[in-house]
Amino acid sequence: MEPPGGIVCAPSPRWARALAFVVVTGILGSSLILTNCFGLVAHVDVPDVVGQTSSDASQYLEQDGLQVTVEEQDTDNAADYGKVIATSPCQGTSVAVGSTVTVKVGKSASPTKDVPNLVGLTEDEALGKIAQTGFFVKDDVMHAYSSTVAAGKVISQGPAAGVPEKMGTKIDLVISDGPSPDSKAGGLVSEEDTRESVSIPDLSGMSYTGASQLLSGMGLIVERGTDVRTDDVTAGSIANTTPGTDQTVRVGSTVVVQVATPTNS
Repeated sequence: MEPPGGIVCAPSPRWARALAFVVVTGILGSSLILTNCFGLVAHVDVPDVVGQTSSDASQYLEQDGLQVTVEEQDTDNAADYGKVIATSPCQGTSVAVGSTVTVKVGKSASPTKDVPNLVGLTEDEALGKIAQTGFFVKDDVMHAYSSTVAAGKVISQGPAAGVPEKMGTKIDLVISDGPSPDSKAGGLVSEEDTRESVSIPDLSGMSYTGASQLLSGMGLIVERGTDVRTDDVTAGSIANTTPGTDQTVRVGSTVVVQVATPTNS
């Protein structure tokens, strides 16, 4: 059918279509150049999420408008299990909003199992449970006074229950000797003080990490003090605690732990 008025609509010449294509392409290209070269596309620096759990790190990155992928990476450091150990691109890199950041989460290079809960068991029961795992082994067994844990039962353990550890990991135990006799109170807890109390176990020769786990499991706050220069104690092991061994303190008290370092270091 012919248009009204007898006007005939002829198709656009080929050169006109080509010209239109060139113009549109030029506009799009100019837009890309302008947005990238002159900062019209929003950018953000990749934040530092190392040490966070994958879920916390993902939430943090997504709040900045970034996409997240998670990859596992083998590590021999148990403290890094389940935690972010690196990102790609790395921290501080400027990327466009909407870019993908790969979060690398540490996992054991060897098979792991969760440490069993031994707190509240008798010493024999705890040692039997460790042996039954066929995976963990007994390490040091220490004794401490406790106003609430019956004599002969486990007050604390290290590593803590539920922590994934490799085969052969050694488990330390602190066994209760019952309430502290008056002669052992050391003046830190009065006879009238009925609040929960424990005594400091002998941590000599232990690592700072191992000692911290045991003290924390006893409800104490651990603070690392100034290292002690000495050749009488193995470097890296506990040289001293304040309060000292066998002194009785209230649960929630702070224990300052000092680590030995060689005199020639």
